Amino acid sequence: MKKFLKLIPYLFFILIGWILSNTYHTFQKEKVIPEVGTIKVRKGRIQENIGLTTKVYEKEVRNILSSIEKGICEAIYIKVGDYVQKGQRLMELRKEELVNNLKKEEFNLEQAKEKEAKLADIPAHPEVLEKDEQIQRSEWNLSQQEKSLEDAKELYNKRAYAYRDVEKQDMEVKEARINLERLKREKEQLIKRLYDQKKELEIEISSLCNRISDLSSQIKDCVVFSPISGIVRKVGVEKNNKVEYGTLLLSIGDQSELIARGSLKESNFFAVKEGQRTKLLSEPLGKTFSGRVLRVIPATSSKEEKEAGWEVISSIDNPENLRIGMELSTQVIIKEREEETIVIPPEALYEEGSVLIIKDGRLKKKQVTLGEQTTDQIEVISGLKLGDRVVVQYPEQIEEGMRVRVKSEK
Repeated sequence: MKKFLKLIPYLFFILIGWILSNTYHTFQKEKVIPEVGTIKVRKGRIQENIGLTTKVYEKEVRNILSSIEKGICEAIYIKVGDYVQKGQRLMELRKEELVNNLKKEEFNLEQAKEKEAKLADIPAHPEVLEKDEQIQRSEWNLSQQEKSLEDAKELYNKRAYAYRDVEKQDMEVKEARINLERLKREKEQLIKRLYDQKKELEIEISSLCNRISDLSSQIKDCVVFSPISGIVRKVGVEKNNKVEYGTLLLSIGDQSELIARGSLKESNFFAVKEGQRTKLLSEPLGKTFSGRVLRVIPATSSKEEKEAGWEVISSIDNPENLRIGMELSTQVIIKEREEETIVIPPEALYEEGSVLIIKDGRLKKKQVTLGEQTTDQIEVISGLKLGDRVVVQYPEQIEEGMRVRVKSEK
């Protein structure tokens, strides 16, 4: 008994040491407060998405073709990759030969118009008037011949004129009539020929006017201006190269409207349709853009992704600060519930049917009833309310009741 009494002081000090040690470790444990990532509970629409990587492209690349029949590239003011403004001078083609051809055609037009002026009043044309005089003389001659024939017949009836003289006079009348008919036919042919000439001149003048207009346009087009604002994608000719009609001079990407293009696995083809909403995330910009599926078209499979047999083309609404070639993480929304409900991401689940929320700076476990689920959303039917802050990034060795610090606000 005496020995036990002697041990009591030692046991007392041991107990005090144990209590102090536990207190110290508890203090240390409370001192090291872990960080957790959280989100605030909010309402949203349950969506089912298909993810793909897309790249930013121009919706249209404008090709500028030569409208000059034959020419030579005289100067190039830009290079591939340059940004150009609408109306900016890009290239010049040599125009001396075109100017000479224009002067020649203008002279031909002047000559043709002078000829046309002479045919303005065909009945009063000098050749027609001359033919009218010939016809009048022939008609007068015929009338005299017919009168002479009547006199000869009357004298023959009185036996004062020989029959052969009557026959001779009759032949002269017939010749006069034939000559008159010939002159009338010649007049008709002359008028027809003059009208044909007038029609040919009208066609020639119209053709010359078109040719002059075309040459004037070609001369104007010798200085090539940008029809749009955008990036020069291709320069089709070099300085001093020959240029013909239809030669590709430049290709310019129209940056007024951008699109996103990306490969779609064949297994997802029937789920993606035109008009579906898209969300496009640019990680460098930290910004999400909205859009819609414009088209789904066949695409060549790549070595990296053998299943990529289709390509999705999406519009991009208000593509501010986006640049051609940027990669976007794109979600095609193939299914979307109209009414809103409380949703959380899958990483918010702590254990099956439970989450951890932050309350008074400590972790609290909450049992939840789950509804519809997609790859990146879970519907919460009960157990959470709007404004609750749910943990979505769990550090190691975390448990209910532990004091924590919020690492990120989402």
